[in-house]
Amino acid sequence: MFLEGGQVGVMDDACPHAGGSMSGGRLDAGCAVCPWHGWAFRLRDGALRGYDGVTIGTYPSRIYKRADMPDLVQADLPMP
Repeated sequence: MFLEGGQVGVMDDACPHAGGSMSGGRLDAGCAVCPWHGWAFRLRDGALRGYDGVTIGTYPSRIYKRADMPDLVQADLPMP
């Protein structure tokens, strides 16, 4: 899960290139960047920046504002 500009992005944690943990990466201009080899995937659709033929799974998500409590992130994840 990534938060950028008040928007949440939820994607698979394993980079499709070599399995790097995306949660250990960083954000760059609307993309999550894999910490192993620098591949950048767009948060909105999971496509590799500059090459739409490679993708990572992304999931619809939303932020719920709650009175007197921390915000809550909800994502539509696949069922096992």
